[in-house]
Amino acid sequence: MIKLISTTFFIFLMTSLQAQFYVDDAFKIVLKNSTELSISGNMTNNGTILGSGNLKLSGDNTQTISGTGVIENFSIDKSGNEAEVISGHQDVFRTFEIHGGTFKPEARLTLKSNDTLTAQIGQNTGGTILGDMVIERFIPQSNRAFRYFSSPVSTSESIRTNLQEGQNNTGTNYPDDNNNTLPGFGTHISGSKTGSNGFDATGSGNPSFFKWNDTNQSWNSISNTDVKTLSKAESFSLLIRGSRATNLNSNIALGPETTLRLTGNPSILNYNSSVDLNTDNSFVLLGNPYHATIDANLVLQRNPMLNSNYIYVYDPTLNTRGGYATVELNEGGTNQQGSEANQFIQGWQAVFVEALNTGPSSLNISFRETDKAIEEPQVETFNINTRINLKLLKENEAIDALSLKLKPGANSEVDDKDAKKLFNFDESIYIYSEGRYLSIEEREFPITTDTVRVGFYNKKQNHYQLKIEGEQISETDIVFKDFYLDKEYPLESTQDLIVDYEIVEAEPELRYGFVLKSETLASEDFTTENFQIYPNPTRGILKIRSLNTKQSDLRYEVYSLLSQKVAEGHLKNQGQVATYDASSLPIGVYLIVLTGQDKTRQTLKFIKH
Repeated sequence: MIKLISTTFFIFLMTSLQAQFYVDDAFKIVLKNSTELSISGNMTNNGTILGSGNLKLSGDNTQTISGTGVIENFSIDKSGNEAEVISGHQDVFRTFEIHGGTFKPEARLTLKSNDTLTAQIGQNTGGTILGDMVIERFIPQSNRAFRYFSSPVSTSESIRTNLQEGQNNTGTNYPDDNNNTLPGFGTHISGSKTGSNGFDATGSGNPSFFKWNDTNQSWNSISNTDVKTLSKAESFSLLIRGSRATNLNSNIALGPETTLRLTGNPSILNYNSSVDLNTDNSFVLLGNPYHATIDANLVLQRNPMLNSNYIYVYDPTLNTRGGYATVELNEGGTNQQGSEANQFIQGWQAVFVEALNTGPSSLNISFRETDKAIEEPQVETFNINTRINLKLLKENEAIDALSLKLKPGANSEVDDKDAKKLFNFDESIYIYSEGRYLSIEEREFPITTDTVRVGFYNKKQNHYQLKIEGEQISETDIVFKDFYLDKEYPLESTQDLIVDYEIVEAEPELRYGFVLKSETLASEDFTTENFQIYPNPTRGILKIRSLNTKQSDLRYEVYSLLSQKVAEGHLKNQGQVATYDASSLPIGVYLIVLTGQDKTRQTLKFIKH
């Protein structure tokens, strides 16, 4: 047994096994160099156990935990039997894991959250958790906005007991009627003028807690908070005004920071859920079931009925009341709305994903411990395709954005490579294509002139700015056009374009757009059919058939989409078919200019894989 009673530090530099363990309230232990301190007997911790190492309960005997202390990294890895917190309370502020045995926290263990760090449940490989933990989520002071949450636990008591800290206002006189017995914890949930059904009373009685109905594709308010509990991975939208110190009589009051708490049994190991859908390509509000960051790429790639190209994250800090960030998973988890959202879905967070269903369907969605990303990696991207980002600016701040991507071999019709537009409470900007509203559209490089129309929704003022950023624009001649004023703005890769947008009465809904042209060739080069090339795409050999007359000799020139000549020469026909070897060309899109003996000429596009 080790018993530490002191006012100094005790540092462990290597793995240690202890039968019994006692830490006094004035003592601090530091586990350095990923040291593992393994306890096989009972533990009493009234002190602080810090460091990169891990405090582990092990063995096959029954163990007890007591005392009121702090642990940085804590795990249960028993070969049998159970460990139980019998008294006091332990706060874990970085990681908790279980790999074997049974753990009974008895609501006496809290995974802490503050403005710099939220404790997470790491990758677990086995074991069982019986009973409840307390799980926290810190909410910084911010604008009054909805946030999309997911419960990482099944709560044993009501929403009121948890998120409202067991209290609700039954009157609207502030501060006399405002119940806030635990400052810094909880938030208001409105839905009644009198405070009935557990809601906090407001003058309007408007609800602030909504659930997404996957089947009907609509938001529905809940009927009470004093009875309803939360299930694991249950997602919801909650208006956060701040802590319970906030004045509910003001629609502009900025409340202080707060910490939300849920007490319940957490999700561990594999987790499966199902949703019932009716309409084609329904949107699912996907709740993270774990109290840990997960990688959306891993989740969606394993669930083929969900679109793995995008997630839609509602960021409460965008614009005045929040807005959607379209995260491009195949572009390294980036977005153009200016949000910090990426491919990592945080604990307590829910995001929208698009289902690939046709008609009524029941989708089974699976999550795995290996989806967790406790240490978020940096993902680098490299892009050789043309991309245009159009950002809507209000007072020099981006409040929404859309993107147009031109890619070899892409489908110019609307498909699952295009991100649908989810409209914000305030201003929104969108691409309108084939009767659909998009936030990102992916198209093939244009052969002739093509037009992409852009629209705006819910304008709040008379003046905005449009910022257009381009990548690899030299491959295509692109202009941004004001169709109402018939004014064009050429785009360049080396310089962003800023356009002042003055709202004009009776202007068309689709006032702006992009006009796309291939700059390499004139359109008349494509008007006659003299030659045919195949297979296209090709991995090497490209066959050229003369369609109109027999051509014994062909002259060819091959150009990149940057107008660079990469090959030229002569080919001999054999039975009206000539062969060109493209195997030495890098992967990409090329234009081949063919000229026959009779001066017939044609330009064709081919793709080298």
